[in-house]
Amino acid sequence: MGIATDEARQTSVFIAGGGPVGLAMSLLLDRFGIDCVVVEKSPTTTDHPKSRGCWVRTMEIFRQWGIEQAIRDRGLQDNSDMFVFLDSIAGHEFGRTRPEPNVGHTPAWKSLVAQDAVEEEILRVVEKSRHATVLFNTACESFEETNSGVNVTTRCEKTGEVTQWTATYLIAADGAGSQTRRSAGIEMVGPSTLAVMSNEYWRADLSRL
Repeated sequence: MGIATDEARQTSVFIAGGGPVGLAMSLLLDRFGIDCVVVEKSPTTTDHPKSRGCWVRTMEIFRQWGIEQAIRDRGLQDNSDMFVFLDSIAGHEFGRTRPEPNVGHTPAWKSLVAQDAVEEEILRVVEKSRHATVLFNTACESFEETNSGVNVTTRCEKTGEVTQWTATYLIAADGAGSQTRRSAGIEMVGPSTLAVMSNEYWRADLSRL
């Protein structure tokens, strides 16, 4: 059993989940001077380079927030958005797709940057903010709605310590399989599984290719 704190901590907005959505929300709230707390059960931001690519509208928003260039610098070079079809990684090439042309419709063109880099760059800003706090190794265990807002219970993944929070709003940013959303009785619309995908992450020197 964890050790419960004596007093409930307070915040205006409690955000369950410290992925790209939760971190981006905390950055935005800080820009408006609204205090918030983000809890993420993982010990750090994601260490897997999944979801590679921020499209134009996302990069336009990052531009407004002053982090566009830092995120763009973490991505692949321009014109990397193609698929290449081969019989092996160094073998015969059957063909490749063409990169999408940039015809100048926006000053903030898309970037092939992965989620781990995006999270790290947003966190760099949030860690220096005045109104946002991010707590890793912290899981949102449960919550209950009140007349004035919501009471939230969290547990530290390292120590088992239980903390009570009071907030005006609770945001469920804990992924597609959000436990917070399910606990709130918010149903998803449509099929539960659209696709099954597998990511393989490895490093190699491919310069000779």
